[in-house]
Amino acid sequence: AGTISLGLKEDGVDWALDDNNRKLITADMEKKIKEIRADIIGGKIKVIDYRANNNSCPVS
Repeated sequence: AGTISLGLKEDGVDWALDDNNRKLITADMEKKIKEIRADIIGGKIKVIDYRANNNSCPVS
């Protein structure tokens, strides 16, 4: 019971790369996205929960 939050690390959210958008994403773009994804999972990049932060962004 209760709320369960799933993110990138838990494979609860991800991006879709399929036949509908494959032509729009270059190999370099895909590589960079994979690097950023790994950095988010590893904690190198911090993603702020806007709603949990009084609906504000701490970065100005």
